[in-house]
Amino acid sequence: MVSSASARHGRKELVIRAPFGIVCLLAVATVAGGAAAETLVEAMAAAYRDNPTLLGQRAALRATDERVPEALSGWRPTVTVTGEIGKADVETETAFFSSEEKRTPETYVLKLSQPLFRGGRTFAETRRAKNLVLADRARLAEVEQDVLLQATTAYMNVLREGAVLDLAVRNEQRLRRQLEAARDRFEVGEVTRTDVAQAESRVSTAVADRIRDEGDLVNSRASYLNVIGVMPETLSTPPALAGLPASEAESRDIAVRENPKILRAM
Repeated sequence: MVSSASARHGRKELVIRAPFGIVCLLAVATVAGGAAAETLVEAMAAAYRDNPTLLGQRAALRATDERVPEALSGWRPTVTVTGEIGKADVETETAFFSSEEKRTPETYVLKLSQPLFRGGRTFAETRRAKNLVLADRARLAEVEQDVLLQATTAYMNVLREGAVLDLAVRNEQRLRRQLEAARDRFEVGEVTRTDVAQAESRVSTAVADRIRDEGDLVNSRASYLNVIGVMPETLSTPPALAGLPASEAESRDIAVRENPKILRAM
């Protein structure tokens, strides 16, 4: 499924297609809530919903959106109100009488101005603001792709390291059984001490491999937490990808037409 965000400027239209599965991911995120992700789709939905890099880019896009009404304000009327107030002592003196009067003069001015033509400045500022919005939308789509790729990579790495660790544990158990058998055969004189030492060496190598694989799994789980926001639980193997382009040429055509980096540069 594909969602799109579009904006029009005059007769130009820029369509940015969100990364694969966005609509589906949002639906899953709504249902899943804060539950730990167990499938690839749930993991991608959690990353799409909670990843701080994505949240920051969305906030930046909202800030850029405000530039359009700011630029359009060049057409809006401006109302200015000014006022003055003062104190005056007026003395009047003639041959017959004299008087003194205190006055408080007040002046208020209401000014309404409507720009009719600013030398094309408002047109240019509006066009620039709209293009900045389109560029930031493309940048957001680019960040979405990067984050979802990181989420998929982290998910598959946890699966891979878990499978490798499982093989290492099984191999260690098998070699330990062989070591026990070698010791038993040594007791009855069927093998030499060298055979037992070689079996012990293979077990030690298997233990080292298992410890290394445990460390790799810990690192992969930490990367999963960093990208997706929750620790991985029991992960299921994702199905084969569907809806892929039929050929390399078709993939290139789609990339030239829809890649967010190209759209942002435009």
